Formats: sequence, structure tokens, C-alpha cells
Amino acid sequence: IVENAILHGLEGISDSVMDFVLFADEVLLVTTPEPTSITDAYAMIKAYSMYAENKNLQVIVNRVYDDSESRDVLNKLKHTAGRFLGIDVGCLGWVYEDSHIRKAVRMQKPLLIAFPDTSSAKCIRSIAVSVDTGHPGEITVGWRTFLRKLFHFAAHTGS
Repeated sequence: IVENAILHGLEGISDSVMDFVLFADEVLLVTTPEPTSITDAYAMIKAYSMYAENKNLQVIVNRVYDDSESRDVLNKLKHTAGRFLGIDVGCLGWVYEDSHIRKAVRMQKPLLIAFPDTSSAKCIRSIAVSVDTGHPGEITVGWRTFLRKLFHFAAHTGS
């Protein structure tokens, strides 16, 4: 039994890939903000929605520069899939574009070992927590996150 199927870089969907996906309890679909990647992700969602009995699909947006870029991609997929396919697409998280990923590949080491404190490593850990617990992980990335939390706290406490 396949608990999770992670799909990334799909250019066309073969029968064997679709069979594998349909055996999974949960499908994790990785896409990027590139228009062709979003189109391929939608094609996968469409095929999945036609054949899956229990639809449980989560999207991960890879290689984003900020949170808003991730939300834009997710909103496009969520809105289009909901409107035209009647399927609810969940968001599992995103991974920031990071030069450390390339460096880790050249070093032939996993990113989380080579550069554990980078923003992309934090994103990956957050996604892993979400998959493991079923609850959204939290990504903290320096001052921007601190200020966002501070302003959110102040707005809700009336300060």
C-alpha cells in the first residue's frame, strides 16, 4: 500500500504513473510558478479527479521567491480545479528558491544536512511536519516573519 505519492516534473501522464497515483492514500503534487508547470499540474489534477475514488490531493509549490507567489499559484489551481473539476485542492506548503539547493547537490549531500538553517530547508521541514502530523507546519524566515507575527499579535490584542 502506498501512503503518499509525490509527483514532480510531469510532462504527460502515463498509465503506469496514474496507476501508482491511484494506489496512494494521499497525493503530493509538486509544481512551480512556471506556466508550463502549472498547466502540467492541472492536467494531473484533472486525470486524478476522473479516476480517484477517494480524492486526497495536496499541492507543494517549489522555487518561489515569496509567500505571495506561492499563494497566487495555489489560488489559481484551487479555483480552477474547484470550478471545472469539482475537486478541492489542498495546500501542503512551498519551498523558496535558494542557491543552497544547487550547492548541496554539487556537494552530493541532502540540503537538510548541508544547509539546515536555510529558508528552503525550513520549508521542507515544515512540509514534512505537515505530512507527518496532518497539521500545517510553520515556516519562520528571519525578520519578515517576526514582524508579520508582531503586527498580527498587535492587531488581535488591540495594542
